[in-house]
Amino acid sequence: MGERVLGRLIFCFVLFINYSCQKYSSYSVHSSGSSFVAIEDSFIVDVSVVKWSVGVLHKDTISKGINLKIKMPIMDSSDVKEMVAAGKVDSWLLRVRKMSYSGSSEIGYVKIPIIIPGRTSEMGFKIKQLDYVQLNIYYSSIAVSSRFESLQCPPIDQSKEIGTITLEDSVREMNKITIGATDQERVPGKIEQYGYKPMVLSGGMELTGRYAVDIALLDSNRGSRVSSYFELPSAVEVSGERAKILKGCFNFKVPTIRPNDPDLYQNFRFR
Repeated sequence: MGERVLGRLIFCFVLFINYSCQKYSSYSVHSSGSSFVAIEDSFIVDVSVVKWSVGVLHKDTISKGINLKIKMPIMDSSDVKEMVAAGKVDSWLLRVRKMSYSGSSEIGYVKIPIIIPGRTSEMGFKIKQLDYVQLNIYYSSIAVSSRFESLQCPPIDQSKEIGTITLEDSVREMNKITIGATDQERVPGKIEQYGYKPMVLSGGMELTGRYAVDIALLDSNRGSRVSSYFELPSAVEVSGERAKILKGCFNFKVPTIRPNDPDLYQNFRFR
């Protein structure tokens, strides 16, 4: 009985520490009428290589890509209500960028809900804030369809292994995103809905480069960004990429995807 009580006390203490250490992002309205959100405690927490066992008896290991774990901003419920009442805001928008020797590109946009419709609420919505999200950035031929993950051999041009990944921290002098008419812009690409399935974005034929994540506010009904962007104070550097020769995979041909294969439509990521 004593151990059970002690376990509960430890659990409650951990919850208290986590709650008290949370830095809240805040919504404010300037005397001029402009509004902004001060982003606090949001960054890339961790990055890891997503491994793939392939070849004869799946004894060889290559890389599918990388996984990013991101700490999302958390706002007090009163700030969320005030912000939503002031304008058409319902979600965070994450923009993932890749910088490499071949140039810079935006490889994906992801919607993270802040509120969801709720009939039982007097406001007509419920506040839903996620503490953490995870994004996978895969090689292009693997990102096209999860069907390829069950194959013994990958496409021949995608038998690669990532050597080194580095999580770099940096200091941002400004952490505020402004909300105003001049900051509104239709998102120039498909917005992916974050959900229960693993979120997969295509990083291209090569993943070597630097990856940054920007955050903004989104009106998902119009598909429009309604604030300026803020680059999270951390970035990922991928290097040491090398091709691997897999035993038993010489002249392997990837089976043709049939037009009625539902996976083709459900998991395709056009970039």
